[in-house]
Amino acid sequence: MNNLYQKDSSDKIWHDFNNKYSSLNNIIKIEELNKYPNYKKFITDNLFFFLNNEKVKCLKNFTKILYNSAIKDFNLEIYLKLLSISINEVERSENKSKLIIGLGTGRCGSTSLSYLLSMQKDTFSFHEHPPIISWSNDTNIVDFHIKRFNILLNYFDYVIDIAHWWLPYVEKIININPESIFVCLKRDKMQTVSSFLKIKGNGQKGTINHWINHDNKFWRYNVWDKTYPKFVANNIDDAISQYWENYYLISSEIEKKYPKNFKIFYTKDLSTKEGQLNILNFCGYNEPLTNLNIKKNVGTVKDGAFELNELFKIFNER
Repeated sequence: MNNLYQKDSSDKIWHDFNNKYSSLNNIIKIEELNKYPNYKKFITDNLFFFLNNEKVKCLKNFTKILYNSAIKDFNLEIYLKLLSISINEVERSENKSKLIIGLGTGRCGSTSLSYLLSMQKDTFSFHEHPPIISWSNDTNIVDFHIKRFNILLNYFDYVIDIAHWWLPYVEKIININPESIFVCLKRDKMQTVSSFLKIKGNGQKGTINHWINHDNKFWRYNVWDKTYPKFVANNIDDAISQYWENYYLISSEIEKKYPKNFKIFYTKDLSTKEGQLNILNFCGYNEPLTNLNIKKNVGTVKDGAFELNELFKIFNER
């Protein structure tokens, strides 16, 4: 910190921020925040960056902490407040904005889809934005993301979020945002199973199996376990197969019910100009940009990975 603040000046930083911007005291009182010294230090250290015209650095750090499964609710609300303040300084879009959700089982081309959509004009895109979402009954975190979408939709023509975990919440989002679009990627079942097995450990002891309930003795616990449904299966191959079948059964039912909002595309569509244009036209892009060199995340595990340097690039471009 510079000479504006002395050591242990967290209270002063909090006070100065509340005087300059909308009050965070409406989210959590400083007396209550004092009960969580580690959170307090993190928050006030980053409020210091915010106060000193390093808003992007502050938001990047808050985005990182959202991966912490033990994150407190007040961190979520403070993040939303900081995002709202930051984006208020960006030129407002005059066009009608659109929310686009990408989904699929995983290992189906979602990273490549994210790259394709991020190329498009006036688009704010993120792949697996934290906090991660449980497959069922995660209303609080889903509501956080919907609030985040709504902030971004006020200022950007297209807001994108891509993750497999959105499927159980599609109808909730459509009910809130009837114009929202869902692009669901579908890869061949055996190819999907094989790809998952390759990166999760091929069913060996101590490896990952997201798709069954386990006691952490044979399979290794992983924080992403909660983002997948669970099945009764004799082996991991069977569990992943059931997951694939269940995922696209649900997807097909949603596509029939909401054909204007939800459409299944095949992974191979990403490999042709015609296929990419079909996806981009469904998303509503008037001047779509294609790129046949977008094959990403092949044979790697990048759950939740993202390029922080690219995250807020759009703030500097507008």
